[in-house]
Amino acid sequence: MLHWLSDPFEADMVLRALVAGVIAACLCSLVGCWVLLRRNVFLGEAMTHGMLPGVAIAALLGVSLMAGGLIAALVMA
Repeated sequence: MLHWLSDPFEADMVLRALVAGVIAACLCSLVGCWVLLRRNVFLGEAMTHGMLPGVAIAALLGVSLMAGGLIAALVMA
């Protein structure tokens, strides 16, 4: 009766995306609590906004977004 609800989860891609999303949510919540307890919220905000230009430039150049973010983070640090 509710096949429309369970049918998308039969595809491997959807299951992998769901598992990756759950893992990312758990890790981000732990890191977020740690940052909040250490009272470094604005530092975390500054780091993420500082990495954004590196990711954007990497996307424009067609290179790895992770490498662009890493280079921008290292330049900022």
